[in-house]
Amino acid sequence: MNTGQNAQDVSPREAALMEKIRALPPERVHEVEDFVDFLQLRDDDRRLIRGGSKAFGKGIPGRMG
Repeated sequence: MNTGQNAQDVSPREAALMEKIRALPPERVHEVEDFVDFLQLRDDDRRLIRGGSKAFGKGIPGRMG
């Protein structure tokens, strides 16, 4: 897995996580990847909801109330 980072650019926490992932069997690595994808999608959804709430809170132009 190439992250595009040099070894000196990786924090100790990232390095420890990568070592844990490398120690997993392939089917577990796939589960980890799926979980990371899920977390990213959930965060994206939350950003969209917050953005929509802010836009809605400003009201609709030309509408009274």
